[in-house]
Amino acid sequence: MAGCVRECGVLLAIGVDGEGRRSILGVSVSLSEAEVHWREFFKSLLQRGLHGLELIVSDAHAGLKEARQACFSGVLWQRCQFHLMHNALAHVPRQEMKSEVMTELRGVYDAADQAAAREQLKRVVHKYEKSAPKLAA
Repeated sequence: MAGCVRECGVLLAIGVDGEGRRSILGVSVSLSEAEVHWREFFKSLLQRGLHGLELIVSDAHAGLKEARQACFSGVLWQRCQFHLMHNALAHVPRQEMKSEVMTELRGVYDAADQAAAREQLKRVVHKYEKSAPKLAA
């Protein structure tokens, strides 16, 4: 029916090659983001020849996580920084704090190395233990 809105999931895979160029590897419209739909999507990518994965970056959606583990068990995984930041900001108790918290967390992401990132994260956690305990946790 024209003009109707239907809820669905749009599953998308984007690859990055050795030179940093991005390519759309696949798109699928499904009923939801349930594990079964992600698994079928991943299987279709594999059937079309997807290979050589070194890292998967995604949100931590339960269905995606289960399908990723089933289809790409040996591939390293990293949580998407956008989703991680979005989830962290949901634990900031006052709107006026959000810009400052975002800057502090960006310092963790932009650290020169893992040791510097851990140190910055430790400072951020300590700074917000009292004013934003859920964020600090």
